[in-house]
Amino acid sequence: LLNPAILEPVADDLEQQQRSYRLPAMSLVSLRVRRWAASSGNWTLGLQRTSSRPADSNVPMNLSRLPRASATSSGRFSSKSSAVLAFTEPAHELMHGDVIVCWDDQDTALTRDADLLERGGRVEMIVPGGPRKVHFELPAELSDAEAQRYTMALAASLRSVPGLRYAEPDFRMQPYAAQGGERIPNDTFYNLQWHYPAIQLPAAWDMTVGDPNVIVAILDTGSTPHPDMASRFTQGIDLISSTAISGDGDGIDEDPFDVGDSQGVQPSSYHGSHVGGTVGAVTDTDGSGVAGVTWLGGISHVRVLGIGGGSGFDILNGILWSAGLANSSNTVPVQAANIINMSLGGGGFSQATQDACTAAHNAGAVLIAAAGNENSGTPSFPAAYDDVISVAALDQQSNRAPYSNFHASVDIAAPGGDTSIDSNGDGFIDGVLSPRPDDSVSPVDFNTFAFYQGTSMAAPHVAGVAALVLAMDPSLSPDQVESILRTTATDLGAPGRDDLFGDGMVNAFAAVQLAGGGSTAAPSLSLAASSVLLDTPGTSQTVAVANVGGMVLEVEAPIVNTDSGGAWLSAFLNPIQNPVSSDTASIRIEVAGSGLPDGLYTGSVSLTSNGGNGVIGVTLAIGGAGSVQDRTVFVLAVDANSDPLETVAQDVVQTGSALDYFFSELPPGDYLIVAGTDENNDGFICDPGEPLCGIYPSLEGAFTLTVVDGENLLGIDFPLTEATFGGASTGNTTSDLPTFRLLDWVEPESGPSVPDATALPFE
Repeated sequence: LLNPAILEPVADDLEQQQRSYRLPAMSLVSLRVRRWAASSGNWTLGLQRTSSRPADSNVPMNLSRLPRASATSSGRFSSKSSAVLAFTEPAHELMHGDVIVCWDDQDTALTRDADLLERGGRVEMIVPGGPRKVHFELPAELSDAEAQRYTMALAASLRSVPGLRYAEPDFRMQPYAAQGGERIPNDTFYNLQWHYPAIQLPAAWDMTVGDPNVIVAILDTGSTPHPDMASRFTQGIDLISSTAISGDGDGIDEDPFDVGDSQGVQPSSYHGSHVGGTVGAVTDTDGSGVAGVTWLGGISHVRVLGIGGGSGFDILNGILWSAGLANSSNTVPVQAANIINMSLGGGGFSQATQDACTAAHNAGAVLIAAAGNENSGTPSFPAAYDDVISVAALDQQSNRAPYSNFHASVDIAAPGGDTSIDSNGDGFIDGVLSPRPDDSVSPVDFNTFAFYQGTSMAAPHVAGVAALVLAMDPSLSPDQVESILRTTATDLGAPGRDDLFGDGMVNAFAAVQLAGGGSTAAPSLSLAASSVLLDTPGTSQTVAVANVGGMVLEVEAPIVNTDSGGAWLSAFLNPIQNPVSSDTASIRIEVAGSGLPDGLYTGSVSLTSNGGNGVIGVTLAIGGAGSVQDRTVFVLAVDANSDPLETVAQDVVQTGSALDYFFSELPPGDYLIVAGTDENNDGFICDPGEPLCGIYPSLEGAFTLTVVDGENLLGIDFPLTEATFGGASTGNTTSDLPTFRLLDWVEPESGPSVPDATALPFE
């Protein structure tokens, strides 16, 4: 008995072998039933309600979830441990004392609510024509585990009430975190957003950057006045009904402002800002901050998560409100959302939430949710509901992120990051970069950014691409949008759909192209990276391949070359079983490293396709090579049309830190990008004897980059090697190009940095 009391029988009928007890309301009773070999006959357990209304007073006790028993050789009953579910601690966290119910007959629902009142329940919120939230005041002395058991028992007891369609606990939800012709935005930190080229966004942006009339609802912790977000906001709402969770002193209101969810020394997550920034940070306007998947359209923040998470009932109302349907706030937005992103979830199936998802889907909303961060095959809700696109997470190498859930409900995958590593050696953890204010200082700094990881970060990538798809064709139904996203995804893992990746990694270019009616243009090869850095022998990396043209891209087997000789480098195609846009998903680059002494090794992987050729520079640093000695490296922008070659701009970086370089206000023209040391102080780089030299994209084949007035080139990465330049330039085969002269160096003003870039991910 959770309600400790000595129960005395109030009636005995020895002839009928009956015994009765009177239990006060809100008593939670745990029953253990034993049968001795000497006993015989049938035994019945019943519950009679003492009521002011005699009708329907005899209610059978709901025993459907009690443990089943089996006879043993001793004649006693023993329960199967796997079936003990009803009154042990619930597997999923609940809102204490809250039960969601729905009457079969909505015409008599208000009258029937009196039945709930008689049982000690108070109807707090109602979705017109749908479920209502019923609250029971639990004894204050209950522990958390006891309160959860109490709530489960209350839901079970209400299922016996005649006329109720369902009665279920209100599960607590948590934010999931933490856990060719290409258009490049001018945002300062775009070069750190590796996750956008991975899904072929630059090529998609060349066709569309969004539609002002498409609205994405973010069901999360709410909005903040972050300067990289605020101008994208459209109508939102705060649907958190509990002041203990909301932290803003009131219940439902029209202001979705995120007051923070900190519960101690850990700063607030501002999870909604980070998720919303991925969907639609202000992009390509003032050359600051980060980029969003969409550049146009409305971002509607629907606040449903606060301190400690959020109520499932509040979340289902957020789904209904976003879709413009009746909900407990008795308001609807002026314009319903086209897409609903839910980077949140937890365990426990809710019929009420499933009904809300179905209603929103039928009303025209595309629902997208995070698959969960438990590294588990257990379904997570709302991602596992029907009519919801479930999104798994990938790391920077397009592998399943180590925390990402895997389940039959997973539909698609997208970058979610891994903040435990820096696989590309850029000096930053491999998280997803997006706006996140910082309340560890006073006043709150709203102009900061952070790397987070999680399926929470993966889901808004898919939501943003769905918005781009609708920008191409606003008439598409939710089912058609989902079909386009899944059909054009880049297959990963086992051929075809699997539980780890669903149909594969979302491909923004292919999805937008298909939504626009396809293309008869020639295929065009696009690589997610032009160089890779490995520092551990026997490891590998993958570089995603995409077709940013039309028809089907066909890639031939890669050819490897090593500057130092030896067979330490190899590369393989990862083919697509049923190609739609490309017959190759990625290139897997492997380094053996066996028997190699410590040092710096360089090579390249050359690709040939019916959509053009590509080169991936490879650097292998064994034993800390490349960082043992701190060297000064000069990065030059060289006029490709000058004779002799003339250096137009110059930057200086150190090998002991991130090798980020920056040219400001470079005049329009054609350029070679070259880098190297000048340790003999002769004013030249890449001449004999210099320890480091590199040219974009690799020494084996230099490319000319064209700078256009008013546009930016970002992510121009290439490896430094110990060999001097002697390869081809801009398609020529000249092997004796001159060395490159340095400019007179003047110390520049300090460049931009990423505030709070290495903040701990929100788990």
